[in-house]
Amino acid sequence: MGQTSSSTPVQEGGAATADVPVDTAAREAEQRETEQRELEGRVAAPLVATGATSSWSRLSCCSAETSTKPDRATDSIVFSGVPAVGADSGAEDEVAALSFGGLEARQREVSTQKPARPPLSSGCACGIGLPKGPAVRVDGVGPTRATVHWVRDGQDALKYHIDVIRAGDAGLGDSSEVAFFEAPGAERSFELPAETLARASGPYQVRVMAEVGTAARSSLTPSGLSAPFSTPPEAPGPVVLPRLAGAAEECNISIRWEQPIDDGGARVAEYEVTVHYPPADVQAELLEGLLDTAPQEAPEVAEKRATKAFRTKECFFDLEGLSPGTGPYRFDIKAFNAAELEGPVASVDTSTAVAAPSAPTHLRARLLPSHMRSSSKEGSMLPRRNVSSEVGAVTHMDDVDVVRLEFRAPTDTGGRPISTFLVYAVEDSLDESPGELLDKPCSAEPLATFWAAECGNSAPGGQCTCDVAIGPNLAYTFFVEAHNGMLPSGLGDPSSSVFVPARVPAHPRGPPEVFRVEGGFAAELRWVGTVRGGGLPLLSFKLGVLGPGGLGETGPESAGADVAREVTISTASALAAAKDSSACIQWQPPADLSEHEAAYAARVDGLHADARYCFVLAASNAMGTGRWSMPSNPMTTATSAPPAPVNAVATVCIDDKQRVVITLNWESGRVLTGSSDSAIQAFHVMLVPTLPLDRGAAGSSAAASSSSGSSCAAVETVIRERISISGRTQGQRYSWVAPLKQPGGYSVEVSAENVSGQRSPPVVLTMDVRPEVFPMRDENALQAPSWAEEPVLVLGPAVSSEDTRFGEFEEAGTWLQALLLWHEDDPSMIVKEANGVQRMSSGRLDSGIDVVAFYRRAGSNTAHAAVLAAGVTASRLQVALPSHVPMSLRLISRNEPMDLAVAVKPNSYRSAKVRSEPLLLMMSEHSEHLRPTWEVWARQSVGGSAPRWTELPEVQNNLLEVGWLEDGNGAKVNFEVSGSAGSAEGCVLPPGQYEVIFGDERNVQHTVRRLGVGGGWTAKARRSVRDPGTGEEAPGPNVGSDDQCVICMERRRTHAFMHADTGDGHLAVCGECAGAYRAEAAAGGAARAVRTCPMCRRGFSAVQRIFS
Repeated sequence: MGQTSSSTPVQEGGAATADVPVDTAAREAEQRETEQRELEGRVAAPLVATGATSSWSRLSCCSAETSTKPDRATDSIVFSGVPAVGADSGAEDEVAALSFGGLEARQREVSTQKPARPPLSSGCACGIGLPKGPAVRVDGVGPTRATVHWVRDGQDALKYHIDVIRAGDAGLGDSSEVAFFEAPGAERSFELPAETLARASGPYQVRVMAEVGTAARSSLTPSGLSAPFSTPPEAPGPVVLPRLAGAAEECNISIRWEQPIDDGGARVAEYEVTVHYPPADVQAELLEGLLDTAPQEAPEVAEKRATKAFRTKECFFDLEGLSPGTGPYRFDIKAFNAAELEGPVASVDTSTAVAAPSAPTHLRARLLPSHMRSSSKEGSMLPRRNVSSEVGAVTHMDDVDVVRLEFRAPTDTGGRPISTFLVYAVEDSLDESPGELLDKPCSAEPLATFWAAECGNSAPGGQCTCDVAIGPNLAYTFFVEAHNGMLPSGLGDPSSSVFVPARVPAHPRGPPEVFRVEGGFAAELRWVGTVRGGGLPLLSFKLGVLGPGGLGETGPESAGADVAREVTISTASALAAAKDSSACIQWQPPADLSEHEAAYAARVDGLHADARYCFVLAASNAMGTGRWSMPSNPMTTATSAPPAPVNAVATVCIDDKQRVVITLNWESGRVLTGSSDSAIQAFHVMLVPTLPLDRGAAGSSAAASSSSGSSCAAVETVIRERISISGRTQGQRYSWVAPLKQPGGYSVEVSAENVSGQRSPPVVLTMDVRPEVFPMRDENALQAPSWAEEPVLVLGPAVSSEDTRFGEFEEAGTWLQALLLWHEDDPSMIVKEANGVQRMSSGRLDSGIDVVAFYRRAGSNTAHAAVLAAGVTASRLQVALPSHVPMSLRLISRNEPMDLAVAVKPNSYRSAKVRSEPLLLMMSEHSEHLRPTWEVWARQSVGGSAPRWTELPEVQNNLLEVGWLEDGNGAKVNFEVSGSAGSAEGCVLPPGQYEVIFGDERNVQHTVRRLGVGGGWTAKARRSVRDPGTGEEAPGPNVGSDDQCVICMERRRTHAFMHADTGDGHLAVCGECAGAYRAEAAAGGAARAVRTCPMCRRGFSAVQRIFS
């Protein structure tokens, strides 16, 4: 293959060779003839490249048409090169890349002519007068380069022409020119560029001619010719793609590779494969199982490897006779060419495959006695895993027997140490033959898995021992399989059959969970257990009751507590009780149940009040009853009901205010000493009107009832009152007074309540109140007015919102024109004249009725009152009412004519004595009635459900709404929730007495507190407005986004921030937010955000109402 050469200039003062011998005249003549032939063009023309002294220029191809003569005036090196072509290379061209001083040149088509040179110097035929040629020597011969030295006497030369010649088979006459170079006249050596010479080729000779004379007229001296030399070959490259010839085998390793891409100039003769065997100590640790894989080799470890070299002429190698599972083996492969030069090493690391070990032998099985089972279970010989299989379910370690297995470890480990032993078992019967037994399949999963280190001597043929936990009442045949971490050995020979007899069940895994039911006087037990025990089905459970007892060492949970009572329940009953969906206990098993487990439940009744109990559990089968479980958590029963009051006496008399009152006196019952929960904290008194007095008993008095059966007593309201007490109650006497309005029959009840909320049986007293007890009725006495059956009629939108009885109402929303209707007194109260004529009220009063509205503005946290009308003598009133404003309307009876000169004060009506029931009213813009709703966060609920918001019944809801509107913030309202009323309306609050304290809905929330239940509990309350039709929360007033207050984003803008410096203002906030700004400005020291206008952030001089 042709080679393109480049050169690097040699600095001046380079090495030169002296004492070159002078040839004879005949030798010089022969040289001149040879040079003349060369000049005649017998040799192919070279490739010429020029470059400066400091850096080489890009190569250019010189042809007969385009070649130019080098500039002799420049001090530069000019060189030429022609690729060396072998005898069998043909005429093909080659393209290669050359780099000179960092600049890249690309080879082009080689020229067929050498560059133009001056003629040879002329002289006599004998050679006299001709200048002498230089003496040439070549050294530093490498595979592709060499260094040329010359010596010349005489005048200095302009330059030197250097030709590289390769001799042919017939000598110099059959030679070919390889490359041409030029060097400055001052140089005495020249280093041939790399790739000028071919590797392992020759012989070569270098010819040097000096160009003498002047630049205008120059000539060549006779040439000097070096001695012939040849280039040596190079080492070959690495072998290609060394690899395993196939999958690793147990005893053989085969590797394969490809020939080197570069043979170094001489053909590859053979390959050397060096095998590095694993170090002996590392291999021993691998065989003993101390190492899973060979460690990363340190230099001192690599020196311990035994090596062996093999020579081959093929591109593959087989190493046989190895042990399974050994390694790693390293194969170093390098090539040798014909010059005995070796290439670099290519390596392959691999190990032999692991074989399956042989099966364990000499298996024996025996059942351990009971005194050895506990010690075995406490040791490390128990299996790492017990699984449920065809041989039965091992539930937990206390309900198993232990079988000891003894066997011999495999004699052949397969090249890897034995890591685990797997134990399989087959359930069999005593009448099966060994042949039938071997035909039965083993369990799909091993009964137990053991690490080899836990089984004793796991070396080949060593004695191994392991203990296996199995279930009772079965016969077993065992098999053992060895595993070396890669492959299993297969099952070994079976053991002899081992029968495990049935026995009583083991004690349950854990204690039962206890729940209080039936008011705390019964216990509901829940637990998870197995369906079998001791190898037999469970027939029943025994529940042991520990207690009653107190705290400390005498408690039922103390050590050595005896079972005071046993309760037996069948398994079927316990399963059915656990599936009973009507039970009030919400219980879930702590984990998912397996197919061998079930959930059980039972109830224990007859527990003493105010006592502590613990419960234990035991299982029974046909063999008997097992041991007790651990005691459950202690349960304290509820405190017994307090004793009923004693010495109760009720009397009727007239008090100093000329009212008929009933006085009830009683004494507290005797409280048993013991728990503090038995202390009495309140008494409940209830006055209930019964049937009216019959006509015969009443005679002809004015208090006799009519023939329709109506009476004042029949419509009398039931009076309930809770009287809280504190301190010592034993032997104390208490009194209660309540006014009576009408004659008739009454029943009064009194009961005691302890701190646990339990009530005693009521003490009931009945009495008949005669009509003559009541004083004569004053016909002029004021009667409380009452609202009509349909008290409000909405006539339509109000003409003007400014014409309102509420005064200045800052929220100018939609107003509705409404007609209010009422009666002067209760229409059910019939006045009977002396002549027997009955009449209703005329509908007009002499002094009139004052109509008062208690309300809260939208978003306000303050209760307001307004007089809609004063001294109304008619039973109706037309008035404009605002929408989305909650109101409580009252009718106040006047006892004197209205004085127009005296201003009416709305707040004075809060304590009015003669007034109607409140009329709660809240309407939307479309005159639809909205329903305010009060909700309480039920921390304790009926049925033990999770805490949540619950809506109060209607009566209690209206009671809170009236108190919120009329009494204002900080007021307290007490109410009672009964079980029947609450459950009927979906309220989950437990029955009892409650107290609500109203907050300001900004800094303080509404709170509710339950009274009398172990100190009570406190929770939050909230108010919302709902649509009665859908039950969803009602939307607020329709205020556009451009009209909304920039502070609360709810109400309409009504107030502007005025700026005195510019004389304008910004309409920005509602009346409530404007009041907050005024208050902060008056207090002083407010933050900057409150002292500036929220629109422009400038100071303001006033906040002014804007009427639109």
